[in-house]
Amino acid sequence: MKIESGKGSSSTFFFTMKNPLLALAVSLLALVSLHDTEVADLRCEFRKDPLAIDAPRPGLSWKISTDSDERGVKQTAYQILATACLMTTRLFEADSTPAAPDFDAMRAEVEALANLTEVPKYEVVERADATPNLKPILYSGLDYKGKPTKVFDWLGVPENTTGNVPGVVLVHGGGGSASKGCVESWNKQGYAAISMSLEGHNDKKAKLPEGGPERPGIFGDSIALIKDQWMYHAVADATLAAAILRSLPEVDSSKIGINGCSWGGIITSTVIGIDPRYAFAISVYGCSGLDTIPNHYGGSLSNNEVYKKVWDANLRLDRARMPILWHSWLQDAHFLMEAVAHANHLPTKSSFSCSFPAWGMEICRIAPSGSRLRPAS
Repeated sequence: MKIESGKGSSSTFFFTMKNPLLALAVSLLALVSLHDTEVADLRCEFRKDPLAIDAPRPGLSWKISTDSDERGVKQTAYQILATACLMTTRLFEADSTPAAPDFDAMRAEVEALANLTEVPKYEVVERADATPNLKPILYSGLDYKGKPTKVFDWLGVPENTTGNVPGVVLVHGGGGSASKGCVESWNKQGYAAISMSLEGHNDKKAKLPEGGPERPGIFGDSIALIKDQWMYHAVADATLAAAILRSLPEVDSSKIGINGCSWGGIITSTVIGIDPRYAFAISVYGCSGLDTIPNHYGGSLSNNEVYKKVWDANLRLDRARMPILWHSWLQDAHFLMEAVAHANHLPTKSSFSCSFPAWGMEICRIAPSGSRLRPAS
């Protein structure tokens, strides 16, 4: 490993080995004496010191950091040696040139989520706060790192319905969870609704034994396989929730919309470019083009090629065919109006933006009232 002099807070490096090994021991040979630079947090398949692994192309990662006052530290080379057994002296030298990412293949995996048309298996959770029309459920999500997952939801339909009703998938923001209150509010407006917890928790934020991944900051798991990234599971969970709504006999399957706030808005703007079946979409705050926003989003994503070439909703928003409402406020420091305006102009169907001067995040907790949305016919 070669490290140029200078100051760097912390950098993470990741690559995959080409040699399949039943048991793996990794040794980094690092020239780290310059400027108090050190290598830390060595991981194989995201685990520290695994006894054994079964991945044919194991992923290795590490971090470099320095306390130097100089600027511009960067890693320019590395050497990794692996042995099939700690007791042997035979070493395998890994290729120090990482393979170029196949962004086309990654996008294809993401867009294949539109094919999740089968209703997942689900069961009603027995709880005292359930009602005949509003129940907590657990449904089967996609496998995460080879293991099955369960997703917690609140599912409700309006009381005393006559004929089939429209429905809406409700996507919570960062740190949120499935909301019984939001489902109930939409039910009162004549909509069936489903609200799911997207970070492996229930509505009390208790981790489920078979819960999926938690959100790792701002696309912080971009080095993982696409199918093991949080956004992949969030999009899949929303798509599976919509399939449950479409299966209900009380619901008009052609009039299912999606409504998300903040991170839920990011998910909403992503989903509608992948799945054309939604009849309408409402994105509150969250939008696309996050790498261009001069705040913590841009700071985290300006060099994240996986976000820019795979996950940015702008890549697919021109495929959206449903009416879309982009809802924001002028002082929002997270999702600037320029990014919202750009997203507003990409879809080919009717798209509208609505802003308020000083509403703040409270709008995420406001239920629809006064008038009904009109799903696309």
